[in-house]
Amino acid sequence: TFRFTDTEAGVTFLCRLDGSAFSACSSPLNYLGLSQASHTFSVKAQDAAGNQSGATSFTWTVTP
Repeated sequence: TFRFTDTEAGVTFLCRLDGSAFSACSSPLNYLGLSQASHTFSVKAQDAAGNQSGATSFTWTVTP
């Protein structure tokens, strides 16, 4: 489960998993049934004018 916020009010979020395209998402975000491998989650904020923050990422490994 990933939880994320931004200090700017009214932003929306864009997320991606393992290099897929960024798409709209909201917090909290759960990923279930991931394969046993390394995974990377990235999130960025977008304001009403369409300006996007840099992505923040977290990498972890699912093991047996």
